[in-house]
Amino acid sequence: MNRILVIRLKAIGDVLFTLPAVEALRHAHPRARIDFLTGTPTRSLVARFPGIHQVHCLDRSRIGWTQPFSTLQTVSSLTRNLRRARYDCVVDLHGLWETAWISRLTGAPQRWGWHDSDQRPLPYTHRETVLRRPGVIVTPGPQGEQEWHPSDWHLELLRRRGIPCPDSFPSLSLPDDDVAVASRFLDSLQLAPGTPTLFLQPFASSIRKDWPLSHYLQIAHRWRLRGCAVIFGGSPSERPRLTQVIEEGFPVAAGLSLLAMAALMRQCTLCVSSDSGPIHIGHAAGARILVLRQFKNAWPWREPHNAITASDLNPVSTIDPGLVDAAILARIDPARSTPHPAQPTPRYRS
Repeated sequence: MNRILVIRLKAIGDVLFTLPAVEALRHAHPRARIDFLTGTPTRSLVARFPGIHQVHCLDRSRIGWTQPFSTLQTVSSLTRNLRRARYDCVVDLHGLWETAWISRLTGAPQRWGWHDSDQRPLPYTHRETVLRRPGVIVTPGPQGEQEWHPSDWHLELLRRRGIPCPDSFPSLSLPDDDVAVASRFLDSLQLAPGTPTLFLQPFASSIRKDWPLSHYLQIAHRWRLRGCAVIFGGSPSERPRLTQVIEEGFPVAAGLSLLAMAALMRQCTLCVSSDSGPIHIGHAAGARILVLRQFKNAWPWREPHNAITASDLNPVSTIDPGLVDAAILARIDPARSTPHPAQPTPRYRS
């Protein structure tokens, strides 16, 4: 294959989960041109993926039943651009009706993708069956159902087409300008050499993923008393929600871009967050992370020891701050840590 198109439209974390699959395609076809189709919010992110030649963008705000002319114009323009590229293969890692038909419109002779077992087959030339449940992806097999992390699920699709999987998560490159911005932010704190830094990223995309800001503040005060520098992250729009954090004297990096935030995370000793876009980018860029999650396959890939899971599928807010504090201590100061009772792993019904 000489020309390959990978499709994943959204969101930040889900797009980053495709990095191992892109790496697998790059190694299996080192001379192939690999392009990527994604949504507007993740376009600049995908441009940092190793081995991607061109990023196509679908502005989903311009399509829908209520705006037929805009939809027709957007889809027609995208279709012309994709057909002009003459792809040999389209790998759809989204698996929607929408993306399946986009893959069909490219005219590529090979179109790979998953389809949900309780839906009509999607127009792929090679399709595999998947079962989608809240927070988990399952494939049927001779030895029963197999649960998948999204990255492994993407890799399994490739493996079934004869493409071997990478052993490690590929690193996301960061622009030099963003790395410099992060360095200047740290320099502004005037920390003593050797001071450990704890990065806390509150706020997630849904209430069930969110860990209360009061819990983050509780952790922040504990670690400031232990001589650790504590930094809070967040988007510029979230800065008003961090008023209490600022009033209590903690530095806030809410004005930084996502890539600069990732560069800052990479320079910190440890980053703690629930399942959020910034922590995904930080991890892909090489940051050391601890994730508070609701589902056991949410993040991080092949690092279950770097995650704390809420018990019995409860919201992330139910995770005990004492458990998080103990986990941070074990990573920042192992000599002072003591075993802490683990929360039970969530059970999934068949």
